[in-house]
Amino acid sequence: DIVFLLDATGSMQVYIEQVRDTIQSLCERLVATGKWSGGDLRFGLIAFRDHPPQDSTYITHQYPFDSDILAVKANIANLKADGGGDGPEAQCDAFACVLNAGWKDEATKVAILITDSPPHGIGE
Repeated sequence: DIVFLLDATGSMQVYIEQVRDTIQSLCERLVATGKWSGGDLRFGLIAFRDHPPQDSTYITHQYPFDSDILAVKANIANLKADGGGDGPEAQCDAFACVLNAGWKDEATKVAILITDSPPHGIGE
């Protein structure tokens, strides 16, 4: 299981297209190796922004694990970089979501953080 923690704040706007393309390419390349049986390789996504009052849209938005690469690509394609408001962002909250992300017990668990900012503290 691989989960991507993606900073979806406005400061990421200049990077978001390249990040989307890179994540999609990585997922496609891993699936194309044929090393995993159907459903064994799953991808998740946790988008994060900032805490109120800097951002009122969401702190984290979790997309469930899925082995359907088309569904994963659709989730990534729908992300928009917006919001934020100060330097630090809510990656600690995103990592807190990782703990209950719906991992398979027998899976190797990988979390990949993609951001351009330092973190706030949890619940700050």
